[in-house]
Amino acid sequence: NPLIASGELQPSASTMLSLTLRQPLLRGAGPRYAGAPVDLARLASMSAEERLERTVEETIAAVESAYWSLGLFEAIERLSRDSLRRNEELLSRNERMRSLGLIADVDLITSRRGVQARRTSLTEATRRRRDAAEQLLLFVYGEKADAMAGRVDALATEPPPDAPSGPLAPMDLDALATSLRSDVRASQHDLERSVLSERVARNALLPDLSLAGSLAAETQAADSFRLFSNTRAGDLDRRDWKVGLTFSFPLANREARAALEKSAWDAQGSALALASTRANARSEVRIAARAVEAGTLRLEQARLSLELARQQYEAGQKQLQLGLVDSFR
Repeated sequence: NPLIASGELQPSASTMLSLTLRQPLLRGAGPRYAGAPVDLARLASMSAEERLERTVEETIAAVESAYWSLGLFEAIERLSRDSLRRNEELLSRNERMRSLGLIADVDLITSRRGVQARRTSLTEATRRRRDAAEQLLLFVYGEKADAMAGRVDALATEPPPDAPSGPLAPMDLDALATSLRSDVRASQHDLERSVLSERVARNALLPDLSLAGSLAAETQAADSFRLFSNTRAGDLDRRDWKVGLTFSFPLANREARAALEKSAWDAQGSALALASTRANARSEVRIAARAVEAGTLRLEQARLSLELARQQYEAGQKQLQLGLVDSFR
């Protein structure tokens, strides 16, 4: 209401400041439960990042596998082309020999059949090599692979590296698999999230006991907005404070019990998923280690077989020149 003083109109103002504090003592007490939503979101984000990293690793592995598959089919195509060249040379020789009446018609027919069979093998090897190149382009470029279709025949791989060193011991591989695999770390974060959710759900069953306090300062009928230094005559100054305990207990807390039971089952499922992920990681690493070891042995055996095959081919060529073997052999 306005006040009239000295013949002038002067308004009155009221100012109030209120501060209320509430501290839970049972349900929700402590930083663990107060910050639980943030921790749950953080663990979910970490789990998603680990799974994304695992997806990246699997994509890289798929690209590398497609790359070396292309190298394999390139090698098969080179071998097929070399085999065709050798058989064409043999056919040319037999045609000259037949024109001189030195071999029978069956030798010439055998050479022609050999050339035709190897042309068919080369055609199939070329198709498989092109399929592997197209698959590699799809892995690398995705939807943009259609624009790279012209590079199918120009795409080539580098020679494979030398044989790797021997694999680590199984115990070392298990330790690396369980500590470095992103899917294992993601399952660990899921388990931590489930355990925290169970703790929060169990805490929600406690009664609600809180310590509450409030402080209010108010100035009425002042000539300006202020709380302190009320020295003007006619100002009304008030100070109120309250301290107390608030207690509440639900009579039928079925929702909280259902949430606790659900979170307990989720935690158990996360623990089983973590154990399964660890077992799969160890199994995959051991299988890969055995594959590397077996591949190294096969590589050495293939080199020896290749050298023996070259020696046998050279010996067969000499025998063919001397007329000791026929074209079929």
